[in-house]
Amino acid sequence: LLLDFVLKAALERVGARRGSLMLVSEDGKSLEIAASVGVPEEAARDIVPTSQSIAGRVAESRTPLLVRDIGASPEVKDLGRGLSNASFVSVPLERRPAARSNDGHRNGSDGQRVLAVLNVNDKTTGGAFSESDLKALSIVANHAAAALENVRLIGDIENAHFSTLESMARLLEAKDAYTRGHSDRVQ
Repeated sequence: LLLDFVLKAALERVGARRGSLMLVSEDGKSLEIAASVGVPEEAARDIVPTSQSIAGRVAESRTPLLVRDIGASPEVKDLGRGLSNASFVSVPLERRPAARSNDGHRNGSDGQRVLAVLNVNDKTTGGAFSESDLKALSIVANHAAAALENVRLIGDIENAHFSTLESMARLLEAKDAYTRGHSDRVQ
């Protein structure tokens, strides 16, 4: 739901009809479409190696990519996987933890990892995407990365709370044979 919202907001912001949000695998070697608009259904189910796609190149380089005409960009033309429109933008969503060093200063690059890649093409005006479109998508990507990281952190906190409660229940049950296993049965 969050990813669908992010993608639709990005498409609306830059005036695009087609796009996808691709999640990067834990090992960083493949991408999978988690949300899409206007992408053929069979393509939306593919898991793509990072070495064989434009989004993969963006994930590996951690650098946004604006292409005004794919025909004039031989370095990405072969990776286009049948793009029907000449212009597109791909932007990485990076996790940027707020790590601090021993002296209390932030370490901006420690633990950075690309979580996903936001891709848009098929401009509603029929023209090419611009630098301002790239900047707008970069802002959307920064906010989306923070939201994704917050969802992950909330899940971690929920799991930690649940583990704490389980440990407390097991501790209480260990004292009394009569109540042993009661928490598991109630759960």
